[in-house]
Amino acid sequence: MKKTILLLSLSGLSCSALAHDGTVNITGTIQGNTCTVTTDTANQQVTLGDIAAKQFTAAGSASQPVAFTIGLENCGSAASAVSLTFTGEADTTNSALLALTSQAGSAAGVGVAILDSQRTLVPLNSASRQYTIDPQQTTQNLTFYGEMVATSSPVTAGSVDATTTFSLTYQ
Repeated sequence: MKKTILLLSLSGLSCSALAHDGTVNITGTIQGNTCTVTTDTANQQVTLGDIAAKQFTAAGSASQPVAFTIGLENCGSAASAVSLTFTGEADTTNSALLALTSQAGSAAGVGVAILDSQRTLVPLNSASRQYTIDPQQTTQNLTFYGEMVATSSPVTAGSVDATTTFSLTYQ
């Protein structure tokens, strides 16, 4: 009997196994369908030039458009299209135009228009058309134009200063 108990006790010991702990680290990335605005185009100064007041012969008369670029980089693989919305204070006569910053010596009877690459007006506070994004490209440049547009006649000479911000909406 003693041998049986001893054998049963020893058999329980022989069945136990050594346990080892380990760790599995799992990593990955969830990539958004967004891009980064390039540093050199995130904050820009666009100079529309010196234009004679007499060039604006009637409401709707415009200066020559001046190009500016917004660069996108590091676009996510799911990004397929983007539209931009330029926001700011709207001109009181034409809400599609950006109002001039109110300060002493400012021009009057004029606002600033933003045009897309096809030189079509992008109304202020409204989304632009969609631009296709190719995630395989390192950098993508979106071209826009700024121009002065008469909102009344005659236009009063003075400085033309306006500020807009832009936001990107991805599809």
